[in-house]
Amino acid sequence: MDIKKLGMLQFLFVLFFSFTTSLAFASDDDITAVSAGVDQVVGLGDTVSLTGVITFEEDDAKKKHRHKKHGKHGKYNKHHEHDKHEKHEKHKKHKKHRKHDGDDDDDEDEIVISWVQTAGTAVILTGANTLTPTFTAPTQLTADEVLTFTLNVSDDDGELIASDTVSITVEVPVSTITGRITAVDGTELAGVTVNVLASGASQTTVTSAANGHFSAVLVANADYVLQFSAAGYADQVVPARSPKQDGSIFLDISMIARGAVQTFDAATDAVITGNDGASVSVAANSFVDANGAVVTGNIDVTVTPVDVSSPATLAAFPGEFSGVLEGAVDDTAIISFGTVEFEFSQNGQPLQLGGNQTAGVLLPIYIDTYQDGSPIAIGDTIPLWSLNEDTGIWVQEGTGTVVASTDSPTGLAMDATVSHFSWWNCDVSANTAQAIVTVFGQDTGTALIKARTTANIGWRPTTVETVSAVAVPTAPLYIPSNGEVCFWAEIAFDNGSNGTTSETCVNAAPSSLINIDLVSPVSGPVNIITTPAATGGMLDVTGYFGFPTTRIQFQPSTFETFVNYSIISGNLPAGLFLVPVNATRAEISGVVAQPGVFNVVVQAMDADGNTDTVTINYTVVTSVPPPVLEQNIEIFYNNIPFSFDLNIYNTNTGGPVSNWALSYNPVFEQIPPPPELVLDPVTGILTATDYCIFWDGILVASNASGSTEVPILVEDGGCH
Repeated sequence: MDIKKLGMLQFLFVLFFSFTTSLAFASDDDITAVSAGVDQVVGLGDTVSLTGVITFEEDDAKKKHRHKKHGKHGKYNKHHEHDKHEKHEKHKKHKKHRKHDGDDDDDEDEIVISWVQTAGTAVILTGANTLTPTFTAPTQLTADEVLTFTLNVSDDDGELIASDTVSITVEVPVSTITGRITAVDGTELAGVTVNVLASGASQTTVTSAANGHFSAVLVANADYVLQFSAAGYADQVVPARSPKQDGSIFLDISMIARGAVQTFDAATDAVITGNDGASVSVAANSFVDANGAVVTGNIDVTVTPVDVSSPATLAAFPGEFSGVLEGAVDDTAIISFGTVEFEFSQNGQPLQLGGNQTAGVLLPIYIDTYQDGSPIAIGDTIPLWSLNEDTGIWVQEGTGTVVASTDSPTGLAMDATVSHFSWWNCDVSANTAQAIVTVFGQDTGTALIKARTTANIGWRPTTVETVSAVAVPTAPLYIPSNGEVCFWAEIAFDNGSNGTTSETCVNAAPSSLINIDLVSPVSGPVNIITTPAATGGMLDVTGYFGFPTTRIQFQPSTFETFVNYSIISGNLPAGLFLVPVNATRAEISGVVAQPGVFNVVVQAMDADGNTDTVTINYTVVTSVPPPVLEQNIEIFYNNIPFSFDLNIYNTNTGGPVSNWALSYNPVFEQIPPPPELVLDPVTGILTATDYCIFWDGILVASNASGSTEVPILVEDGGCH
């Protein structure tokens, strides 16, 4: 016979014999080795196949028997198929048998195949009694894990013949969420505990460093809730989505100082009042500890409102601007008029209302118009929401009633009844559009998309929904409609460089779907931009002794891996500091503690030694700052006489107004205010004495330090 043909016949015989004996039966004396296959590395949720192999050896008698039986000259296949049928029939009878070939006896036993998982998260093996079982890798791991499986081969009496073990490494893709934690005035907060939750369970806990920075390595492309806690500060809750594998994002986290600690006797009724008229009233013996026991003795309480009309304090708003309405399942976009944290404790341990106890709360209203511009009025009913601190989503729990409040900046507050204490929020569902945002860049990376609105509403975009890979469109993002919304993105590229896009602003119609394209910057040498924007490399800033200064933020408009910021000329006024934010960003912030004129040159140097500079000219005065009004004031009324206090539009970063005035708007028809629209220049009370007024003009607010002008619209909402 041809040598090549003989070799092929031998190969076919071994292949067939191995297959049939692996699944049926053979003499256990013939089995020489068992292999569970090669080790594998797989991903979360992958379908994994195990491949077992049984190796055996025939004795000389069998070789002779086979040679006689098969004959010569191509008879192999015919007789081979006959043997295959014989063995199949014998296997069906499930019993031992004996074959005779002269004086040789040859026992053949049925073999039993079984796989057993011996380590790792339990999985379900399909086909565990075959040589090729399969399973689905775990999907909820937080770190790489090794699963081990043992292949056992036994005879039909249960005696183990041979076994082998294989390891399957389930690799978890990871990425990093980093950030910096600051107080509302820009002070970096050290020692803040950051608890990272997934599906309500803690995954890891990290602590902020001396510069307020933190970092957590997490499973990539997963949703988390970050809980921030620090002595003296209200708890902060930020949902966030981790970026793609090996990517990173940088979060700016703001925390607000808790209100002053007040103490009352648990056995007495009490009313506790915080800033801006925020208050809580409780009945005697209402509180229980963590074990459900009624509390006696003194109770400590803090009341901490957040002014959502101020950009600085709005940053400390907890959770997302998203909530679940009563009776609903899915969350919806919301806008806030004000939120308050109520925190009760005894000896540092949190307390709650017990049993069926309730308490009354007053939530200051910081924005006194609805999204459509119509005024919030005494007697209005507004949904009441509590924060689920495990999800960062607000949950509606009834409603509250708008009442007058002399201590609230708007003169309004929401009166409501609550059954537990957490963050409580005065919110309504938002009128929204949707935006699909795509960030384009010259390299792969992760974009953190940000947005702001000039509308007079409490809102910011959802962190969870605004993390996206470069060049990958986001899912539709809910944004306020009928108001300007500006988008930009901070990009962390996979090559280690960072960049910030320019802003793109839109004014979307209700229920519309728009597309936003953001284009990343170009390569260096380094070029620095500031917020507020510098002109010709120079920025003039007026500061006020004892007041937080405007934060000046520095960031490159070019691709950079590292930028070092330093002051190369002059000195900052006492109380202000130049601090790094991350590898490419820095800011100047603080409370001014020194009057005078200060000229400083801030230099930025990239990794290649290229430099750019910005000159900051500070003038720090001891007088109060000029008024700082909210932008684009819109006032709607539907009855007369109608009076409105314009002081509510003076933000907490501005000084008090000593004189108010109305002027025509040069952009539109130069029409002075009608005589039926009267503004008291001292008190700032605006009064409409007639119906059907429609006037679009300029509001001027001033004091000894300066003045500010903003557009104002006054309209009779019921006049058609």
